[in-house]
This record gives sequence, C-alpha cells and structure tokens, in this order.
Amino acid sequence: KLLLLLLLLLTTLSLGSHSPSRLMTQQPPVVSKRQGETLELSCGVNQVNWFFYWYRQQPGEPKLQYFGTFSTYSSDLEDDTKSSLDSRLSGKRKGNETTLYLKDLQLSDTGLYLCASKDTVTVAASVTKTSPFADENCQRSQPTVHLLGPVCHKDHVTLVCVAQGFPYEWPIDVSWKRDAQEVTRLSFATDPVRTLNGTCNFGVSSRLSMTAAEWQERHVYSCHVRQGNIAEAEEPTLAPSRFPSTIQSVGADL
Repeated sequence: KLLLLLLLLLTTLSLGSHSPSRLMTQQPPVVSKRQGETLELSCGVNQVNWFFYWYRQQPGEPKLQYFGTFSTYSSDLEDDTKSSLDSRLSGKRKGNETTLYLKDLQLSDTGLYLCASKDTVTVAASVTKTSPFADENCQRSQPTVHLLGPVCHKDHVTLVCVAQGFPYEWPIDVSWKRDAQEVTRLSFATDPVRTLNGTCNFGVSSRLSMTAAEWQERHVYSCHVRQGNIAEAEEPTLAPSRFPSTIQSVGADL
C-alpha cells in the first residue's frame, strides 16, 4: 500500500477589519495515513456565530475546490456541489469548531486544504498543506545540500544551492542566510523540484544573486533546505574569504 504523509503547516490569514482577539486554529500539526484510510482535520475559531468554509487546492491547479459550508446553526457539512467526493466527504460542527472527514484516501487527495471562517463583517482563514503520496518503502532519508560558486558575471555574483535525497516531491522549502540571518533583501530563485533516480529521491536547486560589492564585504552565506519535519539539510557556511577578493568574470550568468 501507499503511505500518505500529511504536513500540516498552519498559516493564519485575515481579510477585512482585524480583531486581535480572534484566533483560528487548524489541527493536527502532523498526521500519517495509508491509502484507503480517513483524513480528519479540525478547524476552530475562538468566537461564536461564525460560518465555516472548507476548500482544497491541488498541486498545479490555480482554482480552489469547494468542499462545503457549516452555517451558524448547522451541525453537518452543507455541500451542494454534487462532486465525485460526495460519497467520501463529510463533516461535523460542535460549537465554534468544525471537523472535516475525507475517507478512502486516494492519490488525487494531495493538496492544500483551506478552512475559512466569517461573521457578517470579517473573514479569517487557515491553511493545511499536504505532501504527495509516496511508496511506503521510502524511508526517512539523509538529504544533502551543496553550495556551488561563486559564479561571477559583470557586476554581480551568483551562488548555486543544489539539494537532493528528499523522500517527497512537495513541499521542499529553500531559504538562504547571510551571517546566520535569513535573506530578505537579496534576489534568489528556486527551480521546480525534480525526480532523481527513483520515486523516493527528489531534488531542488536555488540561486542567490548579489552585487560584486556585496560579495566582497566578506559576509558568510549558507543554504538551508527542509521538508516539513521529515528531513532537513544545510550546507556548511560558505565564506567569501575562501575566494580571491578580486571578482573576475567567467562569462556565465545562472
């Protein structure tokens, strides 16, 4: 059978007027399921008389798939979409908390699950991210990260981060740090995840660019790659002092 590993990454969003006392939660943080089992997600808000809405966004799809609504006084999920999920989808509400059930899990159930809640004035939302299914033989791997560079071209420098050995295709998150602080100002781009020699080995690459003057300031750069709480790897910091302070163009632009 196949293993479904769900990485529940909680994000709280609010639209409209903001109330500091309003808090939305979506649980559990991590759950593992096999194909054919039932997914159970809960979503609550610390205020009463709110509507709840459940959605799903599948990888590569721009549109949200609507699951159904819990109105203020309903205890069951109200679903008028007549979708193919009707026989597998259900839900319950108790007070200011709702629970969504999706039974007989399939490969196509991978996606981003969203719970939104509103009263007559404000809207709030929580997000659940699910990873793809993978073969149960995919063990917790030991991913590796390598820093390549610097590659110099005209007046800027590029570092390349290559990571591989991750057991699942999505999500793989890449971050760059300078002097142990996460980069927020410099430009970086991450390429799509690719399969490497088998279904349990996924990799990703990312590029960080800066001006030649910034590179010569002798900061320490590092690349960090993680997949939820399953796997994490980083390259030992790459200090510019390993390289000549004079930047020479090599005629390449990554």
